Amino acid sequence: RRIHLTKIVTEEDLRWFFHLDRPACQGCRGNTKDNPLCLCGLVPPANGTRKHGLWQKLSDIIDELGPDPSRELRVMDIPAGLTNLGATCYVNSVLQCLFMNTTFRNGVFSAEMELVRNDPVLHQLARLFAQLHSGTKSSVDSAAFATTLELDNAVQQDGQEFLKLLLTLLERVLAQSRVPEARDVVQNLFRGTFSYVTKCSSCGKESGASDQFVDFYELEVNVKGFSSLEESLDDYLNEEKLSGENQYFCEYCKARVDATHSTKLRLLPPVLNFQLKRFVFNLKTSTKKKVTSKFMFPKVLDMERRVSPVTSDGSPGEPAHYDLFAILMHKGNMASSGHYVVHIRDERTGQWWQFDDEEVTMLGSNPLGEPTSKLDKVSPDRDDNLLMSPDAYMLMFSRRTSTPRVAEEPVRSIPEFLKAEVDEQNYSLMSSCEVYNLMKDEEEQRIVERRAEVREVLANARPTAPKGFWISAEWLRNWTDSLKPPSAIDNSILLCEHERVSPKSIQLMKCISDAAWQSLHSKYGGQPVVTMESCCFECIYADAAAAATAESFRSGRAAMKLMAENVMAGKGVEGHLFYVSRSWLVQWMRKKAALDTLGDGDLNPTSAITCRHNALLPDDAAGAKRQVVPEVLWSYFYQNAVVVGGEEQRGHKPFPVNTENCKICEAEHSHTLTKCLMLSFRATKMEQRQKQEAIFSGRNPVLNPGDVYYLVPSSWISLWRAYIGASGKNVLDIEEPVGLERFLSSLLCKHGGLLYNPPALTRTRRGELVQKASSDDVQVVVSRDDWVYFCQQWDANAGKGIRAYVEEAQMPDRPEKELSELKLPILRTEPEVCRECIDDRETTELVHKLNYTNATITVDLVQGKEPPPSLVFAAANQDAERRTSKRARRTVATGNKQVKLTVSGTTTVYQLKMLIWEWLGVVKENQEVHFGKVELTDESTTLADVGVLPNSQLWVSDSGLHEHRDIAGKPMLSLFIYVSLIASLWFSQTSSRLHSRATLKKVLGGRGF
Repeated sequence: RRIHLTKIVTEEDLRWFFHLDRPACQGCRGNTKDNPLCLCGLVPPANGTRKHGLWQKLSDIIDELGPDPSRELRVMDIPAGLTNLGATCYVNSVLQCLFMNTTFRNGVFSAEMELVRNDPVLHQLARLFAQLHSGTKSSVDSAAFATTLELDNAVQQDGQEFLKLLLTLLERVLAQSRVPEARDVVQNLFRGTFSYVTKCSSCGKESGASDQFVDFYELEVNVKGFSSLEESLDDYLNEEKLSGENQYFCEYCKARVDATHSTKLRLLPPVLNFQLKRFVFNLKTSTKKKVTSKFMFPKVLDMERRVSPVTSDGSPGEPAHYDLFAILMHKGNMASSGHYVVHIRDERTGQWWQFDDEEVTMLGSNPLGEPTSKLDKVSPDRDDNLLMSPDAYMLMFSRRTSTPRVAEEPVRSIPEFLKAEVDEQNYSLMSSCEVYNLMKDEEEQRIVERRAEVREVLANARPTAPKGFWISAEWLRNWTDSLKPPSAIDNSILLCEHERVSPKSIQLMKCISDAAWQSLHSKYGGQPVVTMESCCFECIYADAAAAATAESFRSGRAAMKLMAENVMAGKGVEGHLFYVSRSWLVQWMRKKAALDTLGDGDLNPTSAITCRHNALLPDDAAGAKRQVVPEVLWSYFYQNAVVVGGEEQRGHKPFPVNTENCKICEAEHSHTLTKCLMLSFRATKMEQRQKQEAIFSGRNPVLNPGDVYYLVPSSWISLWRAYIGASGKNVLDIEEPVGLERFLSSLLCKHGGLLYNPPALTRTRRGELVQKASSDDVQVVVSRDDWVYFCQQWDANAGKGIRAYVEEAQMPDRPEKELSELKLPILRTEPEVCRECIDDRETTELVHKLNYTNATITVDLVQGKEPPPSLVFAAANQDAERRTSKRARRTVATGNKQVKLTVSGTTTVYQLKMLIWEWLGVVKENQEVHFGKVELTDESTTLADVGVLPNSQLWVSDSGLHEHRDIAGKPMLSLFIYVSLIASLWFSQTSSRLHSRATLKKVLGGRGF
């Protein structure tokens, strides 16, 4: 306020405006934005690091240069590994077995250059062997070899099968070589011979086929059922007896005799390969299954007693002692997945190595890598020559020669054309290592220098009053934390519209010493140069004026806020009053009362209570709650709203307390209330419908003996369904089905018994007992829960209900065919049915039904000896047809000539025959008219006498006894028939009352009443 009035700014004022009067900070946890002298947190403490930027770990910064190629360098005393391309571990294991065999490797290297280059598989195999032999990489990429063989890198194959196929392919290719060492390497190393020997038990001679030799490259031995290689070999070479049906025909004895059949090993190869049958076929699941039992095998294998050599001089042949050379293992419990690794003995040093794709680990002298001392602790008596493994899958043994191998035996060097390629790859790798190391050294040196520069500048950056320079805080943070040096200093963000420094920019800048500024500016440059003398007095004067105005505004608003609080509490509401929106007033008091200037919160004090017709909304409309305020408070609100929104703003229209509501909106609001009431009704009805969906949709409940059910009048259920199912505009028009107890009383007679028979029962296709569907039933069976819910909803006494129980029917002494319907259970009620009143009611109803006029019946002319069964049983089914729905009732289709006749209950059989004669052309004397099984022979009886009701179906046949010409030749026949019918119909109508009682006695007597 002083500066606003005097326009004088002192040195102390400037220091206050720019926060230079604050004490120097030491060791803040973070950088304080509104303190320009705070430089804490820009760099971490000594030996400290950060996750990003200049101060992260030096190793993380170096990693951003990319992978270090020196990590791929191979220690030359350790064999190289092979990369796994996805599921190619089986390929890598087999290739390592072949490469580590010096003889095989030399054979591949000795092949001619033209042969190698002309065959893709041999070429890639030789390149792979050359890189494994002389390459400097710790692991060799096998992708080119896999691509040449067209292997699916994502699918794991069988390692044994792959070895067989690869050796077969190499044997075929190398057979073209002129160098014996290459041409015969596969056969000389892996091929042996055996024969199938059949020996006669009578003469002791072997069959002629026993001298035929069979080549083998591996021996497949069983694992399942055997604990060791020795047991499995005994089974493999065991003699099988041929007897009984399997007798052998001896070519020497000329007869079928007992014999023995066995496999005999004739010649063993230098490398003896045993394929262990770990995978067996499971007949139950039709899949392969792995045998995971432990299997023992020796380090030194003696095959002397198992070989049966055939030599011309009778000498024993080649020595048969073998040393374990390689163990191919399959890790995992499933045949379709798992992982292959191989343990191989180095022929030169005798050390064992584990090859697991890229990883190669030395195992020492133990093939399985387990310390001997550990095994001894487990089993002190264990044979040192035996090994045991649940994963061993293939075993390779090399023949022990009579002369020991010299430890330093020279190894054949790789061919020149392969050596040149390997040397180039080695040179490229070493060059990459040198380049990377140079980049690494340069980056480390640059980081060290940058860190030293930042710490040195910040150490001398605190200014000495009154001198100092302003610098962008954002640029300073980037400079202290960025790996790369920032661009030129940019202080333009600090300047106000007058091109000077405003106090409002205090959080955007820092004040540093002259030495620190000169050091940064000389190295990075940038504009503008801003000193402490660059302050903007115009901005200071404007801020002082705004502060003075805000102070005055706050005091006035505080008084209005207090008045509003009193109004909300019901105090001070007197004089000339106005309406404002209650919700707006609450928000204004909560959010805007503490602000220093006007804003959007001062707009629309009456917007929420103003309708679209620019009038006052009803108070009970949604969001239109009002609050009465005195004229002083309303004037304050109105003036502020005009300042912010202008005179034409619709949201601050005055509404004195005597303002009437908008008539249009009142009518619409009334309609809306009605609509809401409809929605409420609809929701209530929907809830009731969901709880009793089965009754609403007409699904009868399943009835169980022993449970209690209730009978509800069908007429009341119909009213209830109409009420519950009403929707749309009719939801309020359908009356409630009140008077449930009154409807129940209509089912009872004067004696308190049931006036109607209980509903009949039937069974569904599933055998469930339910109420039989019929439109004439006056009662509906409901469950106890539904009855209780009805009584709760419609104010009925649950104890006055008509209870029903399922009871087995009493079986009369009748044939089995007639008992099919009678076997169904029946409903027994409380109260019980009143038979006297039921008979009276049915008698009265039958009298009414038989006293009909101008009704329609159907007559079928049957052509043939026998009528259709549907016509024969039409009378018997008449009662059942009357109970079916009118929409479902149809005339029985017979395929005969048919006519519909209009008759009355008093129409005689004679009159009926005359009508049939007219419409069907059958003379009266030939007509045999039937109603069901009964022939109507007495022409004086009426249709009511024989029980013919409206819509009945009769049938007539032509006896053919009288010729049609006997009668048809008379003139005026049609006129005679019409005159007779008119007379008889007139007589019938005048005497119907006299005949009704007599007819009823005949019908009832005929029905067994």
